[in-house]
Amino acid sequence: MFAEVIIDIAHSDVDKVFDYKLNNNIISVGSRVSVPFGNRTIDGIVIKIKNETLINENKIKEILCVKDDLPAVNAECLKLAAFMRDKYHIPFALALRQFIPSEMRNGRIKPKIIKFAQLCENKTPVEMKAELRKGSTARKKL
Repeated sequence: MFAEVIIDIAHSDVDKVFDYKLNNNIISVGSRVSVPFGNRTIDGIVIKIKNETLINENKIKEILCVKDDLPAVNAECLKLAAFMRDKYHIPFALALRQFIPSEMRNGRIKPKIIKFAQLCENKTPVEMKAELRKGSTARKKL
């Protein structure tokens, strides 16, 4: 199987679709991926998955990795980006950038961790209070 990828370079010379082989990763349309491009690795967005390609398979490189667990761009945004490309004559990569936060593109997104407390379901509040240390008065009040 093959993926059509738009490379994240907003220049008219590379404003076209590039085919890459799918590796064992599960990739869906709209996913951000890292791909070899020339002598460097660059990010791109999968816009289509297909079974066949017109290009010689020996010349097609493989997708290196998927950047996110979920697709970064949904189908509606891909359609809107294609409309923007045609209407305003801008590179497809530039249109797709409008749907991805700049922090995500630069790799500065950190996972959000939320801490919370939960009462034990099988114990009464009196039993839980009895198990606390003697010096933990604030927890007993809680």
